[in-house]
Amino acid sequence: MNKLVKVFLLLLALAGVVTAVMIFVKTRVEMPKPPATVNQFDEQIEGEVSSLRRHGTAPFYLDAYKRMRELIRFQREESLLSESKGRKAQEQLDEMYAGILCGAADNVFLGSEWSDADIKSIKEGIGFVGATVQNTDVKRVNSVIDDYDQAMKIVNNATFRSIADARTKITSAGEYAQKNPLRNNTALVSQLNGVRKKIADSHYAMLNRKINALATYRPTQWDDVVKRLGEIDDELNEYKNAKKLYQQYYSDKGYKELNEKLELRGSILQMQYSKK
Repeated sequence: MNKLVKVFLLLLALAGVVTAVMIFVKTRVEMPKPPATVNQFDEQIEGEVSSLRRHGTAPFYLDAYKRMRELIRFQREESLLSESKGRKAQEQLDEMYAGILCGAADNVFLGSEWSDADIKSIKEGIGFVGATVQNTDVKRVNSVIDDYDQAMKIVNNATFRSIADARTKITSAGEYAQKNPLRNNTALVSQLNGVRKKIADSHYAMLNRKINALATYRPTQWDDVVKRLGEIDDELNEYKNAKKLYQQYYSDKGYKELNEKLELRGSILQMQYSKK
């Protein structure tokens, strides 16, 4: 009898344990799931992108783009975005902004006035998105900016260095002045059309300075004087032969004046050395 009671009590204890385990498991399984977390930074990016997209293409909105770019960078550095997700977010932002940038750039290129501020914004924008977006629009805008820079380089260096250099600059200036869309920029075209005159004037001014410098030219040997006079005379003939290149900006009168001045300086030097 005592043995049966002990067995019964043991079975009852086991049943209680099983029941407790089942209740515990059921409770754990049926626990409500925690609400999905929302990344506030993702929402901020979405809001900024949507706002930027609604603005259209009139201005550049470069500050808004850089603000979003910084936000994505911050998330990646703080591990709020995975590397792959952060990279994808940056690529999507760049692609979206490239469309706005190219549209705004086209508006500038179609106009007759290209402000320095607009050109600076286009260059900065292309510098940001050009590394990740290489579609035809971005390449086209980048090509226009490259042409603009080359044209301005010619304008800013329209001085005489040699006949070959002068011919290259004058020819290139004419080509850029006719190239689309640079030809829409009235100020640039005017500067390019002035390159021929600037180089011709620079050539004349250089010869005039060399002849004037003979007033203080005092070499020890007469042979050095003869050599120097011969060099300047050759350069004067080079200027004379550039009449076709310089067109209306070449001056027959200017050439004659320079030639007469050179002869006078040569005569003075000859008298000075004949007295020695």
